[in-house]
Amino acid sequence: MDMSLYIMLYVGLPLLGMIIAVYTIKSRYDETMREIKTELNWEKKYAKSKGKMFLFCTIDLVPVIYGLMCISLINLGTQYGVTDTIAETVALSGGIIIGISGFSTIIGSGLITCEAMKHVPRDPYIDIPTRIFMSTKEQREFYKKHADVFKEWTFAKYVTLNTIPHTVSIYALLITVLLFLAGGLLNSKPGLINVNNLRYVMIIAYIFAASSIGAILSGYLPTKVKGEIKESKVFGRKIIFASNGHLPALFGLIICLYLMVRYGML
Repeated sequence: MDMSLYIMLYVGLPLLGMIIAVYTIKSRYDETMREIKTELNWEKKYAKSKGKMFLFCTIDLVPVIYGLMCISLINLGTQYGVTDTIAETVALSGGIIIGISGFSTIIGSGLITCEAMKHVPRDPYIDIPTRIFMSTKEQREFYKKHADVFKEWTFAKYVTLNTIPHTVSIYALLITVLLFLAGGLLNSKPGLINVNNLRYVMIIAYIFAASSIGAILSGYLPTKVKGEIKESKVFGRKIIFASNGHLPALFGLIICLYLMVRYGML
């Protein structure tokens, strides 16, 4: 097994998407901060947002972590002595699935985060106590007192919206692990994949890789919804558009699972 090829597919492609996304996100954040700093008393008007930007970037690391997990599973398979053509085909197909879906997921998520960087730095400032609340009653009173300000915050809504493209990489991880199980990579026993159904493994990989483009749509479509995300109706429409965008990946998942059942891999 050529591990360098698998590392490039499982980790390299998502990392490429990560680099593109982080560069774009940072540029948009810096642009917004330059505009904000021209305003008087901006530090007392807006909540601190640099840590929030890093949190968004950290979320985009998740597909890379999935790739590293799969590389670890492949190494586990080689310890069992799995080095035949079946295992190599399964590992290659998993790389196609994880790599392309991870790249698409990070790009889709990055599109949402780029829009977020125009609004999250403008979330109004709240003097949140550094000490721990002494009781839940005190905490409820604090949030009730600042309810109107919290309604103006966009951070939580963009984090929620950001998670939708990441469902595609979860689908990819599910299919990959199932293929690893069927190919015998996760145990020393022969798997369900054999010379008779081996060719369908790559077909499954290509189908899901093509359908994972839905992750990009899931990030692109919500940015075309007009209005402020702090309005409930606008936020709801963005959620619907993001969910509709990821439907191709959901259909791809269903088709791949059907093929796995149909050809005896499950």
